[in-house]
Amino acid sequence: MKPAYITKTGKKKRKVKTPLQKMHDKCWAMAKKVVYLRDHGQCQRCFKRVEGANAHTSHTFPKSTHAALKYNLLNLTLICYHDHINWWHKNPVESGKWIRETYPKRMAIIEKIARCRSYRVDDLQEILEELQAEYERLKYGNS
Repeated sequence: MKPAYITKTGKKKRKVKTPLQKMHDKCWAMAKKVVYLRDHGQCQRCFKRVEGANAHTSHTFPKSTHAALKYNLLNLTLICYHDHINWWHKNPVESGKWIRETYPKRMAIIEKIARCRSYRVDDLQEILEELQAEYERLKYGNS
């Protein structure tokens, strides 16, 4: 018996995203743009210029355990592929110590935010609008 996602012709079915999933995608794309501008396109660990697939937006606190921080800009840091894969994820104690020493004010704020949250489409729309406003502020220097 074939799995449900394989059609009779052997092709994979394309999953249709829900409006909620589409809004999550939009929020994540905008959050990455904002973090890239905020961090000046530089890895915050080695300070090398990063672009494209080499630019990783990393969550300080994992989105799996801290859903309320998923799109919070204080919880996001731009780091290069090498540092993200070979240092951040392989040395969580060291990377946690580094982030606390590098951004103590940021950490003090996000550690006080509740961990759990589920999002509705209207919540995500509001988050997207806030991210877009921050993007415009960073891009054009409006305060």
